[in-house]
Amino acid sequence: MLPWLLAWSYDWLRPAFALAAVLVCVVAITSCTADDATRDEVDQAEQGQPDDPGVSAQTALEQDRENQAKRSRQQSGSASASEEARPEDSVARAEQRQEEPSNAIASESSSQVDEEQSSGQQTSAASSGSQQESQQSQGIEEATGVESTPLTPAETIRVVQLSAGGNHTCVLGEGDRVVCWGANWSGQAEAPAGRFVQVSAGWSHSCALDMEGEVVCWGGDWFGQATAPPGSYRQISVGDDHSCALTERGEVVCWGSNEFGESDAPTGIYTQVDVGGTTSCALGQQGIVTCWGNNESGETEAPSGQFAHVSVAAARVCALRENGSVTCWGDERFGELEAPPDRYRQINTGGGHTCGLNEGSTLVCWGGNWSGQTEAPSGSYALVSAGGSHSCALAEDGTVVCWGADEFTQSALPTGNSVQVSSGGGYSCAMVEEGTVVCWGPTEKGRPTPPAGDYVQVSAGRNHTCALDGEGSVVCWGGNRDGESDVPTGRYLEVSAGGRHSCALTESSSVVCWGSSGAGRSAAPDGRFLQVSAGGRHSCAIDEDLDAICWGVNSSGQSDAPDERWTQVSAGGDHSCGVNQQGSAICWGNNTDGQSAPQEGLFRQVSAGRDHNCGVRSDGSLHCWGDDSAGKLSAPTGTFRQVAAGDGHTCAVKETGETVCWGSYVDVFRPSIRLGAEE
Repeated sequence: MLPWLLAWSYDWLRPAFALAAVLVCVVAITSCTADDATRDEVDQAEQGQPDDPGVSAQTALEQDRENQAKRSRQQSGSASASEEARPEDSVARAEQRQEEPSNAIASESSSQVDEEQSSGQQTSAASSGSQQESQQSQGIEEATGVESTPLTPAETIRVVQLSAGGNHTCVLGEGDRVVCWGANWSGQAEAPAGRFVQVSAGWSHSCALDMEGEVVCWGGDWFGQATAPPGSYRQISVGDDHSCALTERGEVVCWGSNEFGESDAPTGIYTQVDVGGTTSCALGQQGIVTCWGNNESGETEAPSGQFAHVSVAAARVCALRENGSVTCWGDERFGELEAPPDRYRQINTGGGHTCGLNEGSTLVCWGGNWSGQTEAPSGSYALVSAGGSHSCALAEDGTVVCWGADEFTQSALPTGNSVQVSSGGGYSCAMVEEGTVVCWGPTEKGRPTPPAGDYVQVSAGRNHTCALDGEGSVVCWGGNRDGESDVPTGRYLEVSAGGRHSCALTESSSVVCWGSSGAGRSAAPDGRFLQVSAGGRHSCAIDEDLDAICWGVNSSGQSDAPDERWTQVSAGGDHSCGVNQQGSAICWGNNTDGQSAPQEGLFRQVSAGRDHNCGVRSDGSLHCWGDDSAGKLSAPTGTFRQVAAGDGHTCAVKETGETVCWGSYVDVFRPSIRLGAEE
């Protein structure tokens, strides 16, 4: 797999991939050595030798992602989106940077050590605030005196225009509101308030055209791509590191990166503009296509003839003729220049694929299919937009459908408020108000696929996940190397997935654990408990006297809970944290990165990750401490209900029900919104 990844990686990612290769090899050697030993020997070794965080490659990627300054973008793919001025007359034009089948996977692989300590879970700390009706949650609320405000029902909007970005998706709803979801490392998915007539999602930034004709952008702005010049415009198109717009007169104005002249717009009057990675094209009044910028693959060499629409992507361009035929030119590595014979009324070019709507309103997609992005669903559609490795379409009945890559939930449509979130070893899961569980993150790092069902709590472990339904049944899925997904028969009040073991609170308030028995991590003590948390190699629980009891590995004192009266506890990597009855956040165990250092202020909830922690203060703000690699401590502002710290990332649920994550290249944003179909 690694040689294949390196073969397909582009110049701007080569430094990160090279470093990732070294770390992956180290991990592989460590894993093989561990497998050769007995499990008991591994457990004994773990007690004295904590895992290396292994974050250097991740940090390099984080820096690369932030400045996007690596050159040779001509082959790295593009993100552009261009639509006509009004949604009812327009076609979404999201052209995204070509993302190789495993770019995100490679970045995650380099940032995590494949040892159970990487669970660092969040997990049960998050669950304490998620199950308001359970026995243990009631006990904790009584002890703290903190009442949880019920989530307000999510608003439902009907979509009239959509734009699939590199790893996020934006829609324009009826009522002129823009809503985005998916990758959010630069804030590209957090759309501002306002009334808009068009939206365009790019790679790390997005733009929308408001009712007055002004362009409003948000997200990454290191080349000025999100700083639109003042003026009155009628159409916009967002790319990788640059953007373009049509003025009311039809002149093209571009801003942002100009390494290849992609922002040097030609003079003249045009009817449409579309932006790719380092190439831009415009459609003249006579149907003539003019392109400028990078021409390494011949993408600016537009063929002669008259066209009705043009769509630009990574090093290639497709255009729709008046007779419904499609002509494509430029780079062709995945067969995306060969449009299936048909008569089309709309086309849209994405990262390594192209999608179109034929005259029968049926979806047709072709080109690269590493994430299933060309496997278009059946049905009748009105609009289609091809993103980096995913695609979205608006059905004629108003339903939105997305397919393909979903590591940032860019293909998982918003279905309402997030009630609870849980961060695992390299992925995250959230439960929405309907009881559905959705997970995101690279599947190769252990992200399991949630089974269908209605749940009341979810807990993400290192490479397995457990969820509790309304009947008290627990189901676990994903990794099962030590039986961590083999749930004992019974009815439960709470579940927590750890590194290679899981624990749950039974209906009779006892604790039951299963999975790895190394160092006694599954040997739960007797007694009645209010809450339980399974960590990397140890577990902690609060008993009915509000004492914290921990068991399992104790190499750093992570199982030696201080003598306090606790309202909530969270077991992390080689440390533990809790909130005492006075509201203080107290941690114990390993403190190499300051993760067990005393913290000031009052807290509602705390979550212990692998080597960092995050807590919700009494005023609803977030505070994080410990290891800060990959920006794990860069908590967003706002008022929050719950936070979940994982291995190299953290997720939190806002009071509004929106989910935000940061760190470790798994930043996502899930708005508290439902996409409604036309009545």
